[in-house]
Amino acid sequence: MGSQTSKLWSALDTFRLRVLDQMQGGIASLGVDLSLSQSIALTQIAARQPITIGALRLRLQRSQATTSHLVSQLELRGLVERSEDPGDGRRTQVRLSKHGQRLMNKLEQLRKQSFEQVFGCVPAAIQKQLEDALLATIEALKESRL
Repeated sequence: MGSQTSKLWSALDTFRLRVLDQMQGGIASLGVDLSLSQSIALTQIAARQPITIGALRLRLQRSQATTSHLVSQLELRGLVERSEDPGDGRRTQVRLSKHGQRLMNKLEQLRKQSFEQVFGCVPAAIQKQLEDALLATIEALKESRL
């Protein structure tokens, strides 16, 4: 990773952590005993459902045992459901339950509010520069087909 890329990665990670810190208090206010790891797992499941445990493991960059444990915790809370993969009976798929979908809707609203609170502290001119840079980056990625 080049020096400029490393600086960008570090800056994005710092910003991400500030938003996540802002979210943590809000997660508690939802009345659900949900760790940050569990909320990230729920987000990955919601975005790609149904998702196999193996694919979720890769997305979370966790071990098979840790991922299975996370899914078990979420299942005990009634947030996800497991089923056999119709394409391969040896694999297990995970999807949100109705209760999990309702919670995800609340979490998404919380993410948006947390982002707005953190980003709202940034001067408008810098917000506009970042927006322009991100839109240009998205266009460049489309052109490169990444």
